[in-house]
Order: sequence, then structure tokens, then C-alpha cells
Amino acid sequence: MRFLLFLAICFLIAGCGDLDKFYEARKAGVQAVPQNPEVIALVGEEEITKGDLNAALAKLPYKQKALYESSPGRMAAYLDTLINQRVLSAEAVKRGIDKREDIIERTENLKRQLVGQALAQEILSSIDVGEDGAREYYKKNLPEFERVRANTLIVRQGTDKAAASEKALSIAERARAGEPWESLSAEADESRNEYINRGIFPAEAEADIFSGKEGEISGPLEVGNEFFIIKLEKGPEPVPFAEVSRKIESAIVNEKVLEYVNGLREKWGVVVYKERLEE
Repeated sequence: MRFLLFLAICFLIAGCGDLDKFYEARKAGVQAVPQNPEVIALVGEEEITKGDLNAALAKLPYKQKALYESSPGRMAAYLDTLINQRVLSAEAVKRGIDKREDIIERTENLKRQLVGQALAQEILSSIDVGEDGAREYYKKNLPEFERVRANTLIVRQGTDKAAASEKALSIAERARAGEPWESLSAEADESRNEYINRGIFPAEAEADIFSGKEGEISGPLEVGNEFFIIKLEKGPEPVPFAEVSRKIESAIVNEKVLEYVNGLREKWGVVVYKERLEE
């Protein structure tokens, strides 16, 4: 926390006029201006070029980058931030902080993450999911892409779950007894006529919905903080390919990545003793 506060102070100082005077005095009294016009600052013998500044800016979020690029003054302020980072880093190395065990360990952990992410990106870039492959996956796994048409009544739990449960049960029983759906809709917190795709509800509730007959009423099904009373209107039927093509592409990519990673786990002899997690 103190380090972050120290950095914040350095960045605030970067915008002050006194620091600008300090830099001007340094330029006037210490060494000649570099011949390379790309050099915009020196930290000892280390040069900071326009390319360094642009590369650092490119790593910022778009809005933040655009803000700094909006005026020479803001660009100069960001340059000061970059200089402060270099100065702190140089001083830390001089003091041997980079040799500390905790820093070495954190550096190695970060390195593992970065190189692992780089490999993962290469793997993702190498996977090409064409439409033919996606359609084949769609046909092979068609039951996963079913939907039903249904009328749905929703009762929200609010602050009294018991009362909401009782209300939902009453609506469901009266619906099965043949009371008009329209009058029951007026009592529910929400009424919908919709398609319900597989994967929306938990497995047990989904099985109840998709195994029903047209006109049959399911529920009340408790999902999250709501109770659902569902009257099956039609189906199951396949969801059109165009509506699930992106989902299929993601599924294929995930399968291929998992297959690759499992191969690596086997290659590197991974053994997991899960039972020890419970000790």
C-alpha cells in the first residue's frame, strides 16, 4: 500500500512545473543533447525514445491512451510517468532488490504465466473451425441444441421465500386443474411466452421440462431466487444452426484446447492426489 502511495506521489510530481525546471536544468548543465532525434529523455545512460513512449501508450486501455495523446502536455505527463518507473527500477536494481528471493520467485511465477498465455494464444490461433466442421458437430450433438416453446409464469422469492413457494405451488395446482392461464398470469410476477433452450435450466429442471407432453405443466421449479411454472406449448425441436453456430465454434475450440492440454499433462507426467485436499 505504501509503495502504491509512493508511486502515486511520483506521478503527481510528474505534472508539476518545478519538475520541468529540474529537467531543463539537467539538460543545460550535464550532458549534450543526443544526436538521435528519436531520443526524448535520458535516465543516466539509458535512452527513452519516441518508440518507447508509443509502445508504452499502446498497452494502455483505449480511452486512457487517447487522453494522453490528446495534447503535448498530457504526452509529457505520461513521459514523466515512464521516467519515474525507469528511475525506480534502476535504483531498485542498484540496491540489489532484484536479487531478493521473494522478487525472484514472483518474477518466475509471472514468467510462467506469460509464456503459458503466449502458448495458449498460439494454440487458439492455430485452430480453424470451418462451417463444415461446425455443422458436423451440430448434427452429431443435435440433442444438445433442442428447444421447446412454452408459456412461463414466474414468482419471485423476494424477502419471504416460504410465502413465494406457497404462492407458486397454488398457481401450479390451479393451472393443472384447468384455471385459465390468463387469470393466473395476473397473479404471477412475470409471464412469458418463449423458447427455452437446453442448458438454460439446471439438469433436473431441464429433464422435467423437455420430457413433458404438449399442454403439460411443470413446476413450480425453483431456480435461483425464482419459481417457474411452465406450460409446454411445443416441441422439443432443433434450434436453427445459425442461432447456435457461435456457441458450437466455442465448444469445438474448447474441446481442441482441452485435448491439447490433456496431451501435455500426459507428456509431462502429471499426477494429482486429490484425496489429500480433504486431509
